[in-house]
Amino acid sequence: MTAPPPLLLYSARRRGRRPWAGEHRSLALGPEGEYARSEPFVGQGDLRRFDLRAAARDPWERDWVRRYRQPALLDVVVLADVSRSLDFDGTARRRDVLRDLACALAWSAWRRGDGFGFVAADERPRAELHLATARRAGRHLELARRLDAFRPDGRGAAGLVEAARQLGARPALVFWVSDMHLPPALIDAVLLALAAHEVVPVVLADPAEFTPPARWGLASLRDLEGGGERLLLLRPGLAPRLEAARGDWRHALGRRLARAGRAPVWIDGAFDAARFNRHFLAEAA
Repeated sequence: MTAPPPLLLYSARRRGRRPWAGEHRSLALGPEGEYARSEPFVGQGDLRRFDLRAAARDPWERDWVRRYRQPALLDVVVLADVSRSLDFDGTARRRDVLRDLACALAWSAWRRGDGFGFVAADERPRAELHLATARRAGRHLELARRLDAFRPDGRGAAGLVEAARQLGARPALVFWVSDMHLPPALIDAVLLALAAHEVVPVVLADPAEFTPPARWGLASLRDLEGGGERLLLLRPGLAPRLEAARGDWRHALGRRLARAGRAPVWIDGAFDAARFNRHFLAEAA
């Protein structure tokens, strides 16, 4: 990667408790930030934040100071599904989409002073892709090198549950990235394993998944994970049925993922940083 990735404007809804100053909302009190409350000065606080109005209302004539919620740092972690469906090549190569997104998050976390980590799994957690959470420059380059060298061979993503448990108990902002063609029970199990964290599901979708290549003819369909192939007779009536199935799948999946507390981010085709940022700006608004 020659040019730096785009800067992503991710944000957390939960207030963190990290004591280090950053740019995310937190519960930690500090000398500046969002006003929290005023309280009597008893040797704690800063008299430079003297609250004249509160002191004037105090019948005991005590000194009062303003306290603020100090913006804090955040840990950002990508939990990636790297099963064989990562080799899907439609309007965009899915492995390229994952790399572009993950590297942009790594770069953005470093630029914003946050920690970044990467955990991946197919049928098992993939240690060769694991990056422990840390605040360190150049992690996007290391991650790009590892993802480019990786060859998906897993026929499932059951290892995501164990990988999610590896994140530990310290709350983080977790981007769970997958095509989400997973059993509903597995989706629920992963969300349960991530209950201590704030989860942003990211769905790597592609219009080519539900678009037949022609109106008439024969098409060979291959299951990237199961390894089977099927010959399908294409006909004009198939396209609207596939489109309806796509809409039903997106609706049902969106409702299930919303149990994590955040609406999923849909990436249709290639990764678009501007569209990604608009999702978070819309949430903030």
